[in-house]
Amino acid sequence: MVEYLKTKKGYFYKLKNGKKKRISQKEYNKKNKTRKNIKMIGGILSELDRLDVSIKTIILMGDDHIEKQNMSEYLNIIRKQKEIVNLVVDKFGLDKTYFYSEAPQDYRELVLKTDNYSSSVIVQYAQEIQIPIKLSSITACHREHGGCDEEYSRDILSIFHDNPKINCIIVVIGLLHIPELKEFIGLIGPGIKIIIVNTVSNKQLEPLIREITEKHPSVIDLLKIELPYDLPKETFIVQVLYNTTSEKIYKCPVCDHITGTYAPKNPTDTSLFTHDYSCPNKDKIPIESV
Repeated sequence: MVEYLKTKKGYFYKLKNGKKKRISQKEYNKKNKTRKNIKMIGGILSELDRLDVSIKTIILMGDDHIEKQNMSEYLNIIRKQKEIVNLVVDKFGLDKTYFYSEAPQDYRELVLKTDNYSSSVIVQYAQEIQIPIKLSSITACHREHGGCDEEYSRDILSIFHDNPKINCIIVVIGLLHIPELKEFIGLIGPGIKIIIVNTVSNKQLEPLIREITEKHPSVIDLLKIELPYDLPKETFIVQVLYNTTSEKIYKCPVCDHITGTYAPKNPTDTSLFTHDYSCPNKDKIPIESV
């Protein structure tokens, strides 16, 4: 995936496969305008485009700490969260934006190195594009005793207190915290605009619904309003082969898996193209090179 970034110093870059290339402002504006028009299927993210940047704002991004072994959902939530981060930075600017994660400050070094969890990868992305980061001051000991949502709220709001020029905080935190967190922030910091974006997919939520219904009914109420959403599926260039009867088949250039004859006929049905569990092309739509 190609992304276009603007640094604090006003330089413009194209980020592709982890490599950063300096570009002109004209190219940045052209590509960035196109990217901002990406439609998010089922998502209500247009509210981000309508934000008043002069009002103190907190974006609560519901997370589920997806493990890397669940590669499809792991890549999906990372892609969603990067898109939200980019939209917010485009709107407020790097100099007015801060990033908060519930990951403990005590584990900062590990969080900034490991890619085992999606929640660590998005922190690393925030650092990569030079958004200032605050990791949670709430200790593991505190967490063992329950929600800590009031403590999280005060920890998040301290960013505004310590950095008066900041107008927007992007918060990545477990979805189960969101309803109480919203309430506490509203009580402690009246006048602050709160936007909730649920990046947890239906597939991730499905096995948890019974437990959430029993133990966290406020989250069920939230999910009726903040529906899970999907981004349009990504694509990859496929290798075209032919079987012994001269019928077209596809081969993944990364994991070398080969399809049957139905995949080329129905390329948007990604279930017809199996990949290794860790293959980055898993669940992407195959397209042929022109």
